[in-house]
Amino acid sequence: MSILLPKERSYYFSTSNLGKDTILSNDKSRLSISLDTAISVSSGALNASLSVQSASLWHTSPNISTAKLNNTFDYLIGGVAQPTIVIQDGLYSLSGLGGFLSKEFQKRGQDPDLITFTGDDATQTVIMSFKANVQFDTSGVNTVAPILGFALDALYPSTPQPTDDYPVYGTGQAAFNTVNAFSIVSNIVSNGIPVNNSGVNLLAVIPIPSGSVGRQVVYTPYLPTEIDATNDLRGKRRSTFYIQIADQDGNPLPQTENWSVLVTLKEQLLLTNEQLPMLDV
Repeated sequence: MSILLPKERSYYFSTSNLGKDTILSNDKSRLSISLDTAISVSSGALNASLSVQSASLWHTSPNISTAKLNNTFDYLIGGVAQPTIVIQDGLYSLSGLGGFLSKEFQKRGQDPDLITFTGDDATQTVIMSFKANVQFDTSGVNTVAPILGFALDALYPSTPQPTDDYPVYGTGQAAFNTVNAFSIVSNIVSNGIPVNNSGVNLLAVIPIPSGSVGRQVVYTPYLPTEIDATNDLRGKRRSTFYIQIADQDGNPLPQTENWSVLVTLKEQLLLTNEQLPMLDV
């Protein structure tokens, strides 16, 4: 007679409850953990799997920042270069960036509508409208031009224009959506969910809900993806590992708020009075 005995344990990891055995990286994307009671799977388990049951994080990771080297704005008035505007780190939309620059112009005693931005939905390009004799200079260090879809080392318009509201289209598509999905990665397992033909320790992919900028994203999948952890954990103990929030490519994604992840470990034990071949361990 044989029966399969299922076992299940859950582990909750959170950046809001740090102790001496948990270390949060400077960018708050990576939680390094050292458990007093190690994660383990019986050496007699037929199989084991990991899954992310839930996760909570905030959609606030900057798309313009010092770290991304895209946070400066340079412009000229009447051919004279103005002091560089340093854009505050943040998650900007086109209108949000336009609003920030408008306030900076106003602080300098200039027309708040010195340069305005509109989007062309059909081409996904940005249209910049300039007051008379104003130009956008994309030759500066760490210019915001690429996210706006404008080529580097150029002036827009190429020569000062004598009339107001002169429009210039971006030379390429705007790239404000630098993050298309959140990922949870961890070295609890060696491979995780395959990405094309490689493994990047991926535990879960979290779609970004529309209209979620600046808001909390709560991930509670109806059917969580189960990752085979048999070879990594069967008959072994894992007490030190990391959990990290990343983008769709597995790159660390800086966080500004606390986040949490609930991971469940499942295993199946075979109870039998029959003679069976040894497990391949």
